[in-house]
Amino acid sequence: MHTNNTLSATKQIELAVIRMLKERIAIATANSRRSVEAPEKLVDHVLDQYRLSLHFLSTGLPHREALHHSTDQNWPAFRKHVRLFQGIVAEVIEAGIRSSHFKAQDRVLAADLFTARTKPIWDPAAVAARLQGSEPYSPYEQARRAVNDLT
Repeated sequence: MHTNNTLSATKQIELAVIRMLKERIAIATANSRRSVEAPEKLVDHVLDQYRLSLHFLSTGLPHREALHHSTDQNWPAFRKHVRLFQGIVAEVIEAGIRSSHFKAQDRVLAADLFTARTKPIWDPAAVAARLQGSEPYSPYEQARRAVNDLT
């Protein structure tokens, strides 16, 4: 009986994380379609993802298990999320290159680097750790610096 309850709890966590991953993609997609310049889209993208992590952390989910699932690179839902997420970021970077906001560069590599550079801003585990600390922190300033690296 205990195993069924554990399995049920695990499945509930997986479903909640899948909803979060889908919400991340929906928010990123909506942001990418806005009629603002690419640098602003990327800053807003990072801040939207940060706010979503804050929301996720404020829910009643068992955070350790949910965070494990949301960052488990061997989990197919995570890999799918990363591919979609990177594609959206790459499209925004490509638009920024075409509009001369960003220097000429490989858009896929730039998206990978941008996401890696900004992950400490929006990754739920990093956000949770930062909330435990007392360091002053500005997600906006960090996002702006990451965008400036593309120019």
